[in-house]
Amino acid sequence: MSGYATLSERLDPEEIRDIMNRIFDEIARVVVNYEGFIEKFIGDEVMAVFGVPKSHEDDAIRAVRVAREIHRVVEPMSAELKALTGQPLTMHSGISTGLVVTGDLDLDSGSHGVLVGTVNLASRLSSLASSNERFDHPNHGLAGSRIYVQSCPHSGSCI
Repeated sequence: MSGYATLSERLDPEEIRDIMNRIFDEIARVVVNYEGFIEKFIGDEVMAVFGVPKSHEDDAIRAVRVAREIHRVVEPMSAELKALTGQPLTMHSGISTGLVVTGDLDLDSGSHGVLVGTVNLASRLSSLASSNERFDHPNHGLAGSRIYVQSCPHSGSCI
C-alpha cells in the first residue's frame, strides 16, 4: 500500500490493523480466485506465488491479473475510508515472473518456504513503484529482459 508509513504515524495501531485486515481480506479473495498462494503478509505487503502447489500455463498472466484486480478492489475502500485516513488508499505492485523454488511445502500444517531471487526481485520492484503503478519483470531466463511500468491512474484502466 502506498503511504503506509505516513498512515501508521497518524492513526492508532488498532485502526491500522482494521484497515489492513479489510484490505488483506479482499486481496486474499482475489489471489485465491486466481489459484495463487499467499506466502506471507508483512506490514502492508502481500507476497503471493502462482504455480504452487499446482502450476498452470498462464501463472504469469494470473499474477498480472491479480495485481490489476487488487488495485481495483482497493479503490472503493479508499473513498469509504478517506475521512478516517486523511489520504487516499492506493496500491503499488511488483511482479517477477521467473521460476520460484519452494522448500518443503505442507499446506495442511502451514509449513512452507519460498526461495530464490524471483521473490526478491518482485519485492524490489514493488518498492520502486509509485502509487497506482505496477512494475512487471517478465523473467524467462533470457538476457536483455526488460521491466515494464504500468501506470494505473484509475484502477479500472490498469491492464
